[in-house]
Amino acid sequence: MSETMTTTIPSKKPLAHIQPIRFIPLLAMLVISGLFAATASAQAKVPAHNAPLGSQPKGSLGRLPDPANLITGKLEVNVPQPDRFVLPNGLRVLYLQDKTLPVFRATLAFRVGSLEDPKGKEGLAAMTASLLRNGGTDRTFWSQLDTLLESTGATVEFQADKESTRGKIHCFDRDAAVVLDQVAGMLESPSFYTPRVEFIRGQMLAELKQIQDQPIQLALRSFQTMLYAGGSFGRFSTEPSLKSLVAEDFKTFAKTWFTPEQAVIAVSGPLSTDEAQKLLTKTLGGWGKGTNPALTRTENKAWAKPGAYLRSKVGLTQATVLIGLPWVKEDDPDSVALTAAMHALGESGLTSRIFNSIRTREGLAYAAGSFHLKAISTDGANMAYALTKAEHADRCVQLLKAEIERLVKDGLTQQELDATKRALAQSAVFDQVTAADILDRAADLAIFGRPQDTYAKRMDKLQALTLEDVHAAVRRHLKTEDLRIFVLADPKSAHLGQMGPVTEVK
Repeated sequence: MSETMTTTIPSKKPLAHIQPIRFIPLLAMLVISGLFAATASAQAKVPAHNAPLGSQPKGSLGRLPDPANLITGKLEVNVPQPDRFVLPNGLRVLYLQDKTLPVFRATLAFRVGSLEDPKGKEGLAAMTASLLRNGGTDRTFWSQLDTLLESTGATVEFQADKESTRGKIHCFDRDAAVVLDQVAGMLESPSFYTPRVEFIRGQMLAELKQIQDQPIQLALRSFQTMLYAGGSFGRFSTEPSLKSLVAEDFKTFAKTWFTPEQAVIAVSGPLSTDEAQKLLTKTLGGWGKGTNPALTRTENKAWAKPGAYLRSKVGLTQATVLIGLPWVKEDDPDSVALTAAMHALGESGLTSRIFNSIRTREGLAYAAGSFHLKAISTDGANMAYALTKAEHADRCVQLLKAEIERLVKDGLTQQELDATKRALAQSAVFDQVTAADILDRAADLAIFGRPQDTYAKRMDKLQALTLEDVHAAVRRHLKTEDLRIFVLADPKSAHLGQMGPVTEVK
């Protein structure tokens, strides 16, 4: 029987201040901010809620109760905990029975990603992961594999990021044995068929070329490379590195890292736990053990020197402005307090300080805010950003710096902290809505060896935060003299005179 973890979130606060907060890519922010602007314009024509009810015409929104005065009680969320067992080959299994639909879902997670790419062979992890699914196996030719999966309506995809690689498996429960048997072939005997290798290589090279025409993606990639000063977290695939990869590279990487000891599989479906264990043992139990070597990644301690940097892109009429600071690892004692500070600074959407300063008050940016690159095994990074016309780049830099300096000097207000606690608490609830959500979070913790109550403890710490806790953490980690300022723009169009000495980067 699965145990249940209960998360209690005190919420006797106005509903108007409760907002789910999620990371939104900059490209999406560009679109969304325009929609919000149109909505705000329409709302300006609606009579205020606090006007006397009798003064509002019949049918007016002003006759409705003010959401700010609605009070809620405690919100309690019961989060079921998955059953756990280990297959004879060392594969750790998290299983959560879910009878909602006749569907089998699984996430196969490995604690290995592009941080293990050898220098000069960037892209190896990503390409190897893709070829597990698309290259065929010694059991099944790639086109036969496609036909088999399509005929059952199943999907199997592998993808690598910086710190991990994930395989997503989705099929009807009646087909789970057939699909898992094919997945076992991908893991035990991938063929890395040469024509498929060239097909995937061609796709990745085409994506690299497309980035050159996507200013936001180009800026993020260039900024991260500059910020990490050549460290592993700032290395990305290039045309030479992708072209250097050969079949032996893929075979060695897969044999070394894609082993049951390095993996966790998180599964949900209508089967009982005993039935799931028998199914997984039959299909994946023959996947042989590996050597299980230690990870090669190291903490990144080389950061770009503080100052201003420019990536020139001729012909751009817009500018992408980024200001960065090194960020702590997720398990750092100050991580929760800093997350709260950054939420108020730039991650809370329309209510954030940066959005209000740059877009709402001065109307200088299409989108503005901040986000942080989370990392478990190495330090991440925090980025404040503004997407603006080239001629406003200088002014946006000044405003971003001013808001960061104000945060360091004054900290948050009590109102900001209360709103942040509510928003982040609600976000934690929405991150655990489905069995797949719960299992993905549990798999994350398992592959990095973190306690299963990590998120619950973070929530407790969030609820206990005080203004002084947040301000002390900010003062410890955010140094205004350490700002790294980055602009992607056409230097002929951008006004950068107030930034001081500028270092041009590629």
